[in-house]
Amino acid sequence: MGEKKRVLVVDDEPDIRGLIGEILSDEGYDVTLAGSGAEANSALAQMTPDLVLLDVWMPDIDGISLLAQWRARDHSLRFPVVMISGHGTVETAVEATRLGAVDFVEKPVSLSRLLATLEKAFSRWVPALAATPPAPLVGNSESMRTLRADIERFAALQDTVLVVGASGSGKTLVARHLHQNSPRSKGPFVVCRAESLDDDNAAIELLGVEHDQHWTPGLLAQAQGGVLLLSDLHELGLQAQRILLTTLERGQYRAVGGQRSHPLDLRIIASSVDDEALALQLDPVLYERLSAIILRTCALDARREDIPALVTHFVDQLTELEQLSYRSFDVGAKNRLRHQSWPGGVRELRNMVKRLLLLSESEHIDAAEVGRFLVQRVPDITGTQFDLPVELPLREARAAFERAYLLAQLRDVGGRMNELAAKVGMERTHLYRKLRALDIDPKQINDES
Repeated sequence: MGEKKRVLVVDDEPDIRGLIGEILSDEGYDVTLAGSGAEANSALAQMTPDLVLLDVWMPDIDGISLLAQWRARDHSLRFPVVMISGHGTVETAVEATRLGAVDFVEKPVSLSRLLATLEKAFSRWVPALAATPPAPLVGNSESMRTLRADIERFAALQDTVLVVGASGSGKTLVARHLHQNSPRSKGPFVVCRAESLDDDNAAIELLGVEHDQHWTPGLLAQAQGGVLLLSDLHELGLQAQRILLTTLERGQYRAVGGQRSHPLDLRIIASSVDDEALALQLDPVLYERLSAIILRTCALDARREDIPALVTHFVDQLTELEQLSYRSFDVGAKNRLRHQSWPGGVRELRNMVKRLLLLSESEHIDAAEVGRFLVQRVPDITGTQFDLPVELPLREARAAFERAYLLAQLRDVGGRMNELAAKVGMERTHLYRKLRALDIDPKQINDES
């Protein structure tokens, strides 16, 4: 079971601060409370939260100024910030968004609104790349050398980029490298799955909404100064296509219900599995605008010479970041993995390396040991590969199966939570809790796509 997400609540009103703390604790978050800017800074000196809820008005320093301090100190925020506002103005909201706030919650705080806002913030937040560099693009195959050269060549440009490749081939990782090596590297990196922008919510999700002097920023506002990644572009609905095309043509956007326009200052990167099919699905003018540059990723099965280097990389990564026991893979083990088919791409290979590090009884893994684990990959009726946890006690095996099952189903529906809930027969609130308990982060599907 994964660690709880840490939330720092900064509000000078004890009743509100305590109520939010109780709600989030009941929902499984690890909550730290701060009643002032000074207390918030003291808490941040001790830990890095996964999210901060920050009141706009406090006695010692207002939330906007505090947010500006954090941004200036770290050059980019290390965590998503959601502002709490009882009587903020549109100007306040615009400034907070410019400084990196991802959303707003109005007082009095609504339980359902609060939880939905946090889920959205967690699902879309990708740490600023100045603080968290992306994983390296591992491999020395011709396709990887070409890809790295293309990224270096196009990163500094402002043109839109379309990244094309099979599922699991690292399209989001390519987008992050483009951002990391660009003049916008200190700006936000906002990820949106195109299918989430249906005709009913596309305008609000993209443009934000302004009502009674309150402004809730949309994706375009959140990505200002940085990058908006539209993954699975082939899923983009007609209404979202119209809004994007109009915005790109005008170079500005206006929130739903808003009275003034805001200049567009971001780079759009999109990803899809097939650019030829995409050209038939999108408005032709929009497709032309979004595919100014096309980069192509390569499926792992088409660059198997990179697998030994990837195995070494994953061993180092897992032992360092997840504190797993180090085990060496000899040449035979790496060759056994190299000659295996990996329909799930790099993600599937990493999972196998992790399983070997966790469950192998040998410090030196050879081809026979790899083979023993590979035969336990039992296909389900959809053809998805499962690792059968036969070595574990029943309770741990059940949790391992539930995790493998939900991960497979999540990948099968392309990370779409509404489809996942319907497919597995769970109410969405309960499903989110189950995913958190099993340390499954839906946004990982974006990162690995």
